[in-house]
Amino acid sequence: MVSDYRRRARELAPKVRAMKLKRVAHHEAAHAIVAAHLGLLVDEVGVDVAARLEAGVVVAMRGRPLARATVLAAGGEGERRLTGQESRGIEADEIELDGMNPRTAARGRAEARRLVAALWPYIEALADVIAEYNHMGGSTAIFMALLAVHGEQEARRREALLAQGEAFDLLPPPT
Repeated sequence: MVSDYRRRARELAPKVRAMKLKRVAHHEAAHAIVAAHLGLLVDEVGVDVAARLEAGVVVAMRGRPLARATVLAAGGEGERRLTGQESRGIEADEIELDGMNPRTAARGRAEARRLVAALWPYIEALADVIAEYNHMGGSTAIFMALLAVHGEQEARRREALLAQGEAFDLLPPPT
């Protein structure tokens, strides 16, 4: 009986890890794509998922308070959009949002909802890349998302537009 549970646990472990990896990758991809859309520098994007640990990182995300609040809220919003459930693992993001001016945090959360929906194809593309490679430089990650959505020539053209916030096509809001 106990051996049946252990066998079943060994069978399920890779599936559970893959589900966690997909969720955390979407969380981090949402942070990175929204930051890039807002013209903020992203130095690194990555994920680590193990049996009892799941962590992601978007490094050196600096910016104006509203932009920072938007980027912080985007991770949880990316998870929610993927799973349809309240996100897990957003404690650090929420602690930082709670330390901000409440109006700025609320506006950031609302803007994150809008931008995650509008930038979803890029977030999905980057999440797939992050899940495969785990860690990469920010500019490489953003280029990989553009490449997956637009192809090489168009991705290179759009990469030059990142600083102006014009690299991404925004999906229209749902009707």
